[in-house]
Amino acid sequence: MPEPSDEDLMSAIAKGDQKAFNLLTSRHLKMVYALAFQRLRHLSDAEEVAQDVFTRLWQNAPRWEAEAKISTWLYRVCVNRSIDMLRRRKPMTDIDDIPEIPDGADNALQILETKDKNKRIQEALSNLTSEQSDAIQLVYFSEMRQQEAADTLGLSLAALESLLRRARKKLHAVMDDDYEDLYR
Repeated sequence: MPEPSDEDLMSAIAKGDQKAFNLLTSRHLKMVYALAFQRLRHLSDAEEVAQDVFTRLWQNAPRWEAEAKISTWLYRVCVNRSIDMLRRRKPMTDIDDIPEIPDGADNALQILETKDKNKRIQEALSNLTSEQSDAIQLVYFSEMRQQEAADTLGLSLAALESLLRRARKKLHAVMDDDYEDLYR
C-alpha cells in the first residue's frame, strides 16, 4: 500500500486525525528543524520554531487549500517564524562561546576539533546569500532531492542548480585556505 500524499494527510488532519499529523510531522520535521537551526544557531530556539510551525499546521489544516506544496508552506512559515524570533531576541552570550571545563575524557581533543570544523563551516556558510544558504541547507543538510528543494523554494530545477553552483563556488573560495585543515 503506497504512502499517503501530503495532501491526503492534510485532509485527514483537517478532520482531527492525530496519526496523519504524526506521519506528516515525521516526514518534514528534519527539514523544518534544520532550516530553523541554520537561521537561529540555537538548539532551543530551533526546537521552539519547529514546534510552532507544526502547531500552526494543525490549527490551519481545516482551512488548507492545496495551492502550494505542504513543504513550501512549511518552509515559508519556518523562515517567517525564525525571522520573528530573531527580531525579539535579546542580546545574550552564546553558550558555545563559554569555555568548557575539561572533563579529562580521551576524546576531548577530537570533540574540540569537530566543533572547530563545524564553526568554520558555519562561518563559510554565513558568506552566502540567504537564497544560496537555503538551497545548500535543503539539498545537502536536509538531504532533500533537488527537484523537491526547487519546488520548496519556488524555483525551477535549472535555477536551483545555478544557485547551488554559485553557492559551492563561493564556499570553495572562502574555504580554500582551510581545506587541508578541515578534511585531513
